[in-house]
Amino acid sequence: MKPASAPPKRELDAVGVMCHLVRPTLQDCADVAAAAEAAGAGWCMFPDALGWRDVWLCLGAAAAATSHIIIGPGVTNPYTRHPFVTIAALATLDEISGGRTMLGVAAGGSELSAIAGIDRSDSPDKLRSLIEMLRKAADGDSPIPYAPSIPNVPVVGGARGPQMLQTVAETCDIALLWGQTHGLLQEAASAVRGHRAAIAWAPLRRADMAHVNDALVYGVLNSPPAVRRKLGVDDTLEQQIRSRLMERGMDYAAALVPDSAVAEFVVDDDLDAARVVATQLGARHIIVQVFATADVAERVTWARGLADSLSAGD
Repeated sequence: MKPASAPPKRELDAVGVMCHLVRPTLQDCADVAAAAEAAGAGWCMFPDALGWRDVWLCLGAAAAATSHIIIGPGVTNPYTRHPFVTIAALATLDEISGGRTMLGVAAGGSELSAIAGIDRSDSPDKLRSLIEMLRKAADGDSPIPYAPSIPNVPVVGGARGPQMLQTVAETCDIALLWGQTHGLLQEAASAVRGHRAAIAWAPLRRADMAHVNDALVYGVLNSPPAVRRKLGVDDTLEQQIRSRLMERGMDYAAALVPDSAVAEFVVDDDLDAARVVATQLGARHIIVQVFATADVAERVTWARGLADSLSAGD
């Protein structure tokens, strides 16, 4: 029987963590989650990347290593996993973790098309369908026969293009903005404001310069052609970066990202400078990008300081 109403949705704290370790092991995920929890982050997401260790198994390891932090994929997609599979996995993780789950979703990286031959041109519709199915299931109207109880979890959506931004803004609880030039971030925030989703900003800091090119591979490749050219990436270099990414992965492709492009993505470590950007974006959540487990505590402390300053300014 369908319940009268869905259970209350759990809320996400102002500070979250996004694991950016390359091909993290189960132990890596457990360590990052434990460090994030100890540092005071409210939630932690782990990558669902093509060919990497299965994100739901990694999340099981993270759940076993923690007691109260909220965890989830950051981000999964509606292509490599059918929505039925994602919803069942989410329900299972919620049971394992004692009700500590969230869901991060997006269209999937360009490798889905290049390697797996997946056409992602319908990604806005696919993502909307997944989220609507999840909402209905949490309200007791599951399309899956004999499905377990489905949690009413917060949904974080990642997007860059106009159609995906609109879908995320209208259907998700939080819109994840990251890996774009400062100008494109402002445009994305403008597209989200006024809709359902709150804005979460995941800044790339100067403190992360040793790792920032890895994160910028997708940022550069997913930028509009005119923006790529301004960043010093012509057609030939673009193809070289894509080829390296497909052949040997992100870290190998990162070596080709021009140093001149970095300034367009990176924010200073100074909290006042970061606060100006976060205020302009209308950010309500700050997400730490973690490239090394040893850095988690400092990164979370910095993000908490930024989030607290934003809250004090409301």
